[in-house]
Amino acid sequence: MRPRASRRLMPWETTGIGRYHLIVDSSRMILDEAVEEIAAAVGAEREMLDLDLPPEDQA
Repeated sequence: MRPRASRRLMPWETTGIGRYHLIVDSSRMILDEAVEEIAAAVGAEREMLDLDLPPEDQA
């Protein structure tokens, strides 16, 4: 039912994997594990973004 409702309400395909940075199936883990996974993913993304930035003295 959820995918049908989403398709009706959203002007874009909600199941398109390119729409999301991270997908966590929290039904497969306890809450603390889900939080750890999300925090680790955010940290990894921030590190990747920092690598793309020029050093501060060159900006």
